[in-house]
Amino acid sequence: ASEYPPGLSLLLAPFVAIGFTSLGLMAFAAITGALIFVLARRVAGGFVALLTWILWSSGSALLRYQGLFLSQAATVALWLGAFYFVLEYHARRQSWTLAAIAACVGMLAITRPVTAVALAIPVGIVVLRDVAHARAWRAFLLAAVVGAGILAVLPLQNRMTTGDWRLSPLVVYSTRYTPFDFPGFGYTATREVAPLPPDLDSLRAFLTEARRQHTLPALPATLRSRAWYATLDIFTGWRASLLLFALLGALAMPTVGLVALAASFGLLLTYAFHAHWAHWTAYY
Repeated sequence: ASEYPPGLSLLLAPFVAIGFTSLGLMAFAAITGALIFVLARRVAGGFVALLTWILWSSGSALLRYQGLFLSQAATVALWLGAFYFVLEYHARRQSWTLAAIAACVGMLAITRPVTAVALAIPVGIVVLRDVAHARAWRAFLLAAVVGAGILAVLPLQNRMTTGDWRLSPLVVYSTRYTPFDFPGFGYTATREVAPLPPDLDSLRAFLTEARRQHTLPALPATLRSRAWYATLDIFTGWRASLLLFALLGALAMPTVGLVALAASFGLLLTYAFHAHWAHWTAYY
């Protein structure tokens, strides 16, 4: 059984069933591209949306990560989908869009939980404000049931994998093989870990060093380094000339765009508790 939450496996299962698993990655990319265009059009108009889509679809980070069986292939679509339905609810106050928001956040939570936390905070603030204004508490409760139903997959996976609904396979694996992989700062080995094949053992040593260097005093420098590498992924090569336009665009964009931008910075801060090398930008 996978050590990870089951979201990506569930999303890929239909494509596995038809014998074309990689079609799932193509579907996630298509959904993500469509959402990028639609959201950019709402914020800044059709021309900017088309330019945004062209720059996104040809980006080196996209080409590197979107074609791998990493959960980020799906989580980026869920992240953008949640924001799309937030805008729909803000504009039309339709109850089903609240359920759609809950479904996106719930699926994200059973796919990559830390990313879900970073998304749930800004989305929750905006949605609760709109729900309170419309007094739509019944619809909000139904949406909460949808989200809770999806989250219920986690204890079910635990029970079927480890035999205990409270104990996840990720915790079992990390405790046994990679105790440095829990959230926190610094690492001092206090006990022996289970043996691994030489190739995985060298990888464990590589990741253990990242955790040792991930200390609280070094956190400001760590966040700067991570932000720098994420920026390099976007503005690499000739795209460096676009950085000035991006900064000007951030100053000119409406509130809805600033909320989305703030959520992206929130994602960087949410992973502050997780040790990884700065060049590994897949999380962002």
